[in-house]
Amino acid sequence: MDAVLYLTKTGCQWRMIPKNFPPYQTVWSFYRRAQKSGLWTRLMNVLIKLDREMRGRKADPSFSLIDSQSVKTTGPAEERGFDGGKKIKGRKRHIVIDLWGNILAVVVHAANLHDTMQGGEIFQKALSESPSLLGVCADAGYRETFENAIKSLGLKVEISERIKHEFEILPYPSILPSPHLSVKRQTSLLRSSLPSGSSKPRASSDIPRPSRCKGPNEGIRP
Repeated sequence: MDAVLYLTKTGCQWRMIPKNFPPYQTVWSFYRRAQKSGLWTRLMNVLIKLDREMRGRKADPSFSLIDSQSVKTTGPAEERGFDGGKKIKGRKRHIVIDLWGNILAVVVHAANLHDTMQGGEIFQKALSESPSLLGVCADAGYRETFENAIKSLGLKVEISERIKHEFEILPYPSILPSPHLSVKRQTSLLRSSLPSGSSKPRASSDIPRPSRCKGPNEGIRP
């Protein structure tokens, strides 16, 4: 476990895991077996509930935030596209969190896929893991299609207005934690080798978060 978390934090290659850890083949085997059995997801769910209870909140979240971030890729990737709004060619991380920054769902897909089209699918994934959710907050990029998808489920959706040029006090969704802040702290999740996919969380939700670690790259053989 310590070796997996070390790789997550540093983003090093499997063969470069320090000698005081078990051989990298052993670490790889442990990680893959845990991933296939769903161990990381189960641990994540338990740790999220413990974290919320320590903050004096109910164990199951009732409200969430959704956001995406396009990142450049330095080489060939399973899926990549051009984000016209951000002028970035690569992939996009789509994340759903609770109000304390705990990650409820993660999906990585091509950057050219629009937020409002993919948001409904991502939120459905979060809802399957946290059926207690009653609503979600999103930015203006999630208007119309995403709004209609959430409302069709009988849930509440709040769209934050665009920030104006003059100073004004923003409503509470604007001061909530950034969904991508904790992901940026993990070197391995910033590497272009992170695989894409829309059928399963590929990064943070596949591994437990001691010391707010989010998770190693998936599917990268040593």
